Parts: sequence; structure tokens; C-alpha cells
Amino acid sequence: VNPLAVALATASLVGVIFRLVITFRENVTILAASRRESLTDALTGLGNRRHLMLDLEQRCARETRGSFYLVLFDLDGFNLYNDRFGHPAGDALLSRLSAHFMSAVHPFGYAYRIGGDEFCALIDSTESKFESVLSAACTALAEDGEGFAVTTSWGSVSVPVEASSASDALSLADRRLYEDKGRRREPSRDQTQSALLQILRERHPDL
Repeated sequence: VNPLAVALATASLVGVIFRLVITFRENVTILAASRRESLTDALTGLGNRRHLMLDLEQRCARETRGSFYLVLFDLDGFNLYNDRFGHPAGDALLSRLSAHFMSAVHPFGYAYRIGGDEFCALIDSTESKFESVLSAACTALAEDGEGFAVTTSWGSVSVPVEASSASDALSLADRRLYEDKGRRREPSRDQTQSALLQILRERHPDL
């Protein structure tokens, strides 16, 4: 075979192999980016619901000693904030709160936004330390200003002490979250009732 033809063929093969390597690396990068996007909340950069479920199921499957805490959070007053200031301002508020929330949780676990104004954390900590982490997380998910106040209700469960599966842990934490939300609403109801009774006494004392 003509040496020149051999050289050209070899150069062509090297070029093809080089191009295949570049294409493979590009595909790997695209796949990694796609996976990150599928597990990340686009607005806040926190893990999304899918990410939470994957992490929680893996933890429940392999956790044989020690424990961790699953905590669900739900913002109180956020819908009123959205209605008053608009959705762009609401998105900006969620971004700010999420950044504070991540800073409060990440030294001890992982933070997630699982939809709307709902957040979650998986916290590795002792019971005594958990209280301080929880307090910091609640503070991070709160903000007030002129004409608004956003706070948070929460519900926690110790895994695997109180629940051994992901579904049981989520169900128990969700029930405790809405119990806490109900307790927070009671003082507001009481204040409203007292105000209405006072008006009634002033206007119709005979009643």
C-alpha cells in the first residue's frame, strides 16, 4: 500500500476517534446538566420534590443505626403577600427565604423546595442540636415589613424511630405540620372573635 495512503487513512481514523471522544464528553456533560435540572427547583436552586424522594427513600433503605429528622415547612401569609405585591415580588421573596433556609440547614443536612410555598429539610443532628437547627430554619423562612408578615408552620418526624418508610415519614410530618398550622390560626380566630364581640357590646349592649 502506498505510504501516503496509509498516512492519510491513519490521520482520518485519528480524526474520527478524536471527534467521537469530544462528542462523548459533550453528551456526558449534557446528561449531567439534565439530571441536575430534573432534581433542582428552577427558582430557588434547592432540591425539588423528586430529589427529596430519592434521598429520603435511600436514607430509609440503608439507615440501620442512628436517626435523622424529616421536617416539612409551609409558609403562612405568603398567598396574601403574593396578592398584595404580585407574583414577581413573591418569587423574589421565595428566592431570599430559600437562600437563608439553605444557609441554616446545610451545615447539618439538606434543604428542598417541594412546591409553591412548601419546603423540606433532612437534618442529621442530635435531638438537642436539632432544636437549634429547627429554630434557625424557621427564622430563615420568615420575613416581615410594611403591610405584610410571612411566618412558617412546621412538622417533624424522627426516622427510623417514629417512621421506617419514606411514605410513613412524609404522612406523619404532614399531619404534624397541619396541626401546627391549626394552632397558629387559633390566636387569630380568638382576636377576631373578641373584636366582633366588643363591637356588638358597644352597638347592641342588650344582646
